[in-house]
Amino acid sequence: MEEIKEETLSPEQEQTENEPALKKSFFSKIRLFSPWEILLSAVGAVMFLLASACFADFANENDGKFTFLAMIFAFVGFVGLALTVILWVKKGRPVINRYFLALILAVNFYTLNEFLLYVIPTDLADNGLHLRHIVKPYFPNVLVGVLLYYIFFFIAVAFIKNKIAVKVLLTLFSSFFAFYAVLHYYIIQFRGGPIRFSDIANITSAGEISDDYKFSLSFIVVFSVIEAVLVLAAMWIADISEMKKPLKTASIGAGTLAAMCVGFYFAAEGVYSYDINNRIMLLNFSMGEDIDTYQDVGGLLTFYYDGLKNRVIVPEGYSADKAKEILSQYKDTTPVPEKKPTIIAILNESFADIEHLGDIDATMDYMPNIRALDNCIKGYVTVSPYGGYTCNSEFEFLTGNSMYFLPSGSAAYTQFMDNDQQSMVSHLNGLGYNTIALTPCRIGLWKIGNAYERFGFDKCYFKDNVGFTNTKYVDGNVADITVYERVIKEFEKKKADESQFIWVTTMQNHAPYKEHITEPITLNSPKSDQAESYLNSIYEADRAVGELINYFKSVDDEVVIVFFGDHYPHIAGFYDDVLGENLNDLPIEEFCRSHQTPYFIWANYDIEDKEMQNISLNYLGGYVMDVCGLPKSDYMNFIRAKRDALPIISGFGYVDEKGNWHRRDDSADGDTEAMKDYRFVQYYKIFDEKSNK
Repeated sequence: MEEIKEETLSPEQEQTENEPALKKSFFSKIRLFSPWEILLSAVGAVMFLLASACFADFANENDGKFTFLAMIFAFVGFVGLALTVILWVKKGRPVINRYFLALILAVNFYTLNEFLLYVIPTDLADNGLHLRHIVKPYFPNVLVGVLLYYIFFFIAVAFIKNKIAVKVLLTLFSSFFAFYAVLHYYIIQFRGGPIRFSDIANITSAGEISDDYKFSLSFIVVFSVIEAVLVLAAMWIADISEMKKPLKTASIGAGTLAAMCVGFYFAAEGVYSYDINNRIMLLNFSMGEDIDTYQDVGGLLTFYYDGLKNRVIVPEGYSADKAKEILSQYKDTTPVPEKKPTIIAILNESFADIEHLGDIDATMDYMPNIRALDNCIKGYVTVSPYGGYTCNSEFEFLTGNSMYFLPSGSAAYTQFMDNDQQSMVSHLNGLGYNTIALTPCRIGLWKIGNAYERFGFDKCYFKDNVGFTNTKYVDGNVADITVYERVIKEFEKKKADESQFIWVTTMQNHAPYKEHITEPITLNSPKSDQAESYLNSIYEADRAVGELINYFKSVDDEVVIVFFGDHYPHIAGFYDDVLGENLNDLPIEEFCRSHQTPYFIWANYDIEDKEMQNISLNYLGGYVMDVCGLPKSDYMNFIRAKRDALPIISGFGYVDEKGNWHRRDDSADGDTEAMKDYRFVQYYKIFDEKSNK
C-alpha cells in the first residue's frame, strides 16, 4: 500500500488558511459598489466634470475655483475611479454594513439636494446658462444637515431585519429626497423663492397655476436623477449586513435614535442661534434672501427651521381685554354721508415699475397713462411679498393687518383665515354697500373662495363663473381689458340708489413671460427676453387702465378707483443686471424699492392731487376711506394713528418716526410702543375676536 504523506504547513500558511472569512473579505465588507456599479459611478463623475468644463459659470466668478459642492462631487468621482482600480480584481457580491449604507445615502442625498439648490439657470435665451453658487460659511450647518437626513435612513436600517424590506424603505426615503430636490430646483426658477413650510397648505394653489408654467428638463436635473438612480441601483445589487439579535438590536437602535433626535434638536438650535446672530438666517420672503438662506444653511435644514419657527405665538403680556381697551379709544363718530361713491379697488398682478429699481434702456415709456394721471393721489406703496404670495397683499389691503407681525413666509389666506374676519369688506357692508369680488383666478388659488367668504363679500365671481365675453389674452393670461369690461358691466347693473364696492384682482402680468412680445417696446439694456415681454404686458395693463379711467370720467355717479401692484415679478438675474450688483447686498434703504409698487387713488370728482410715497399696503385701505369721506372702523382709526410712528411697516422691515429703515426682526424684543400695541390688536383681530364678542 502506498504510504500517505501528511503535508506540513508553514506557520504563515497555517495562519492564512485559518484566517477568518471576515478578514479575507475586508474590501467586500466596506466597499459600496460592485465593479460594475463603480464603473457606472465613474461615468457619472465624468459626466459631472464634463458639465463643469462646458459651463464655465460653474467656476467661481472671483477666483475660478470650483464651488464647494462641485468639489465634493469631483472628489467622489475620483474616489470612485480609485476604488475601481483597487477592487476590480475582487469578485463576489459586496456586503455593506447597513448603518454605513444609511450614512452614505444620507450624505449622497444631502449633497444632491444642495447641488440642485445651488444651480439656478437664468435668461437662457440671451445670456446662456448662469449658475448660482455660494460656499457654505459655517461647516456645522453641513453636519447638522447630514444628521437630519441620517435620522430618516437610520430608521430604515435599525428596526427592520428583512433585507428586502430595508432596501424598499431606503428606496422610498431616497426617492422622496430626490423628488424634493428636483421640485425645489423648479420652484426656485418659477417663483424666485424656495419651498416654504407654508407651501404644504398651498399645494392646491400650486395646482391652480401649474398650467401656466412649462416644465423642461435641464442638464443639471437629468444628471442628478441619473446619479440618484445609479446609487439606488448599486444598493439593490449589493448585499447588506444581517441584523443579529433583532430584539436587542432594535432596543439599542431606539435609544440611539432618541439620542440622535435630542442631539439634532440642540445642535440645530445652536446653529440657528449662530446663524441668526451672524445674519446668515434671513427668512424674510424677500426676493433672493430666502434662496441665500437655504443655500447657506442647507435646504432641508432651513425647511425644518421654517416649520419650527413659522408659527404664531401669543404676544407676551397680551390679553383680549387689553386689546379691546386699546381699540375702544378709536371709535369713529363721523356721520355716514347720504351719497356714497362707488369704490373700485384693483390689485394688479405683478404690476411694478422696474425704473424704480434702476436705469433701463427701453424704446418707450411702458406706463404713460398712469404717469399722466391727475386729480389723484399716487406714488409707490410698500408691499410685503416679492415674486409671489399675492394673497398677502390682498390680506394687508383689505384688513389693515401687517405681515410684519406674522411668521416670515406665511400665506395669510391659507393659514390664518379660519374665522370670519372684520375687514374693509365687512365695514362697507355695514355702511350699506353691496360688496363684489371679481377675478379671473380659480376659486382654489390661495383658497380665495374661503377668504372672500370670511371677509363677507355679497357676491364673488371667479374663473368658472365670472362670465367674460370676447376674452382677450396677453402672454397667455386673461387680459386686464377683459376684466375691466366685466367690471363696467357689473357697475352698469347697479341700481341708482345702490352703493357699490368692487374688489378686482387680475392675472395678465403673471409669470411665466414666455411669448417674448417685441412690440411696441424693445428693451435694449439690460437684454432679457422675459423682461421685455413683461414690459410689454405692463404697457398693455397701463393702456387698459387708461380706457377704464376714460369710461368712468363720463359717468354721473361719483366713483373712486384705487389701483396698486401686489409685488415685483420674478425675472431671475435681471434685477442684478439692472443694478450692477446683487439686490440683496444693498442696504435696506435701497433694497426696499424691490417691494414698492405703483399705486394711485383717482376719483371722477375733485379730490386733492398729490404724490405720497411713505405708505405701506396695510394703511392704504383706510386712506381710501378718508378720500371717500366715509367713517372708519375703530381698527382703521387705530391703524391710522399708528402710521405717524410707523409710516411704513411690511413683512421685510419698517420705517420709524424719524424716517429710518429697519430690517425685520421676528422677535418682539425690539418692538416700539406703537408696534407693541399694533401686535396686540392685530393678534386679537385675527385670532381672538370671534371668541370674545
